[in-house]
Amino acid sequence: MNNLSLHKLYQSGMVLQRNCDNCILGKAGAGEGVKVSFRGAEYSAKANENGDWELLFNPGNAGGPDVLVVTTDSGEKITLTDIYTGELWLCSGQSNMQLQMNRLRFSFPEEFKLKENPRVRVFTVPVRGSFVQQDDLDGGKWLSACPENLWDMSGSSYFFAKKLHALTGVPVGVVNASQGGSPISAWMSEECFPADSEYRKILEKCKDSSFVEKIKAETAEKLQRWYEDVDSRDKGTAENWAALSVSPRTAEIDDDAKVPACDKTSDSSEWKPFNIPGRLGKCGDAGVFWFNKDIELTEEEVAILNREKAWLWLGRITDADVAFVNGQKVGGVPYMYPPRRYEVPAGLLHAGKNTISVRVTLCGGSGPLLFEEEKPYMLFSANVLTESWRKTLFSSVCGSMTERKAACAEGFVCIDLSGEWMYRVGCTAERRPGEVFLEWAPTALYNGMLAPLFKTAFRGAVWYQGESNAGNPDEYKWLLTSMVELWRSKFTNSPALKDGNKLAFVVAELPLCGIRPAAPDYEADVERCHKWLETADDYVFSGREDCWSSFRRMQAEMARKIPNVELASFYGAGEWNDLHPEDKKTAGFKMAEAAYKLLENN
Repeated sequence: MNNLSLHKLYQSGMVLQRNCDNCILGKAGAGEGVKVSFRGAEYSAKANENGDWELLFNPGNAGGPDVLVVTTDSGEKITLTDIYTGELWLCSGQSNMQLQMNRLRFSFPEEFKLKENPRVRVFTVPVRGSFVQQDDLDGGKWLSACPENLWDMSGSSYFFAKKLHALTGVPVGVVNASQGGSPISAWMSEECFPADSEYRKILEKCKDSSFVEKIKAETAEKLQRWYEDVDSRDKGTAENWAALSVSPRTAEIDDDAKVPACDKTSDSSEWKPFNIPGRLGKCGDAGVFWFNKDIELTEEEVAILNREKAWLWLGRITDADVAFVNGQKVGGVPYMYPPRRYEVPAGLLHAGKNTISVRVTLCGGSGPLLFEEEKPYMLFSANVLTESWRKTLFSSVCGSMTERKAACAEGFVCIDLSGEWMYRVGCTAERRPGEVFLEWAPTALYNGMLAPLFKTAFRGAVWYQGESNAGNPDEYKWLLTSMVELWRSKFTNSPALKDGNKLAFVVAELPLCGIRPAAPDYEADVERCHKWLETADDYVFSGREDCWSSFRRMQAEMARKIPNVELASFYGAGEWNDLHPEDKKTAGFKMAEAAYKLLENN
């Protein structure tokens, strides 16, 4: 019988925290002796009546790779290879900590060409919400930094580990436990919340498993009914508007047409002009909307697009979209946040007229239908995606035929798709029922993702969260203070700091969002913003208040007040029109520099 097993964090390729006691734990036969061998030393433990065992061992100085062997009295054996010892950190938070490198691959293509760096490693904790504290993880795997592994790594965690390795010269491991949209309360224990608080009231309901299952079932049923209804009534799907060539009107579009009223007549037979990027309708409008545009391609352009690979980029859209080229689906995104970047299969484009069509499903709860400003809307050949692709796509888009011919002569295609499209209402609908994310409820992620890690010897934690709490910075003060105290009390095997606390803390300052930088004063405004962090006045950026300014000031204040907490500031790495900025390199590097400062001070 195979009784011997290890906690899922303990596997080949893992990183141990240097120069302190590390805990290894697992299962064996009841009462059975267990031995762990590492770097020539041997450690022993005995399983209890339930078969649980654990032991502490100090791996010593940084280094590796090493082998760790676990054996039992009955002869069972587990061998872990490729073990490194160095700096071990926990990275946690919401979507900007979770965002994977595959979403960032166009911003950092050079990272996907590097040789493997075995001294930089990331373990991603599977997302799990629970209202009962868990002892082990659902899965996960230690991955070293190499092109094939990079795809699924958190961008913030990867760049943090890469920079901290460069600063310390030792192996760095990161355990990423994060979940998009999660509020800070999801990462805290029940004891943190006052007995009469709304947090406790929600939690009491969620402790009832029948209530949780009922909410899940009801939510899924309501959403399914809504989507089935709009799909069944969408005239665009029934009549195959995806392949329909629509002639634009010849008159100029007036300014009012940039934000037209939503046509509520579901049987409208009229296609209307619409400028992309732009907004359509108002908050609360919902339904299916079709946007079509015809473009003419030359034989030379088609040859390049087929040879080099063609990309269709459609900025960012609220809410869901499906994109078609000449009636064939080329991609789609089911929600509003990710960029729309679709590969067009070779042979689908042809010389002459080609139709690009976008079917947008608007849910009604995220604002009006939106094609976001200052995002790329274009069809281009893949050889445009150089390391300076942003400059190419934003500054050298080919609009006129003269420009396009010149581009062809140089061997690339980059066609601007912004401007006039034609749109038509497929159907209108009532606002979609809201989704319920039970893993966002108080304690859910604390129990399901953090608790299984409590015996791990992390040097420190990096916390990139706040977007979901930014509306109430005053409340966040006590929430953050309570969370830091809680984590420090739970991660008892972490090495002690000079002040007696455990677990150094890096708090990531929320970056720029919600305001358009006004050139040419952008750099000066960023500098003024950092000076503002030390003042008592609200900060106004280029005449418009940054929606996160008060929250950032609170973060800076709490970083000063809570011992052994450093603020990682990367304000300028944000994007005014995107909650999920792609510059996770600056973010990760700044967080690593803050972590290194804590190391130097302790």
